Amino acid sequence: MKLIPAILILFLSSCSSIFWREAKLYPSISFSETGKNLAFLRIYYQEKNSWNPLDGTTNKKDYTSQITLAEIQPNLRLKKTSELERLNFWILPESLFYNEGKQVLAFINGLNQNEYGTPNKTVSIYNFTSKKSTDIIKGKSEIKIPLSIALSDDASNLAIVNAELNENGFYHNFKLHIIDLTTNSIQSSFALPD
Repeated sequence: MKLIPAILILFLSSCSSIFWREAKLYPSISFSETGKNLAFLRIYYQEKNSWNPLDGTTNKKDYTSQITLAEIQPNLRLKKTSELERLNFWILPESLFYNEGKQVLAFINGLNQNEYGTPNKTVSIYNFTSKKSTDIIKGKSEIKIPLSIALSDDASNLAIVNAELNENGFYHNFKLHIIDLTTNSIQSSFALPD
């Protein structure tokens, strides 16, 4: 009879390895070009403990992104202005840029919902008017793996630093590309030192 409670305790202690639970990353923020508005980014995902204790991490899947816009009041309090529906992809937190005047967000996002932070990513512009995101680097074979971006103050240009992976899995062949967002074309490119 003592065996049943022991098995029950063992089973209950491993439930976190059976059932998926919602988790989230820390919030990140981006000021608008005027400094009067903020975009908050929160990444959500499902996780469960690994069956292998040597993994050192949990199993994760189904990453989504939630963006909330807020206005900075004269008394420095925040007023929530809108919240976008959850986007079915992950966004790299350091890559979020918000332009209040053009009503756009620029960001690096994943192509696979279950591969957070991997080289399998792209650069997108989210338009608040159309409520759609557009893949900016689709069809631009010279842009391999985007690593960082910067949006100009008037949201007319986007700078992208990209690289390639060598046979050892390290980034190399860094390049900077300037994209004209009105024509969605590369205006200039040049190599950066490795």
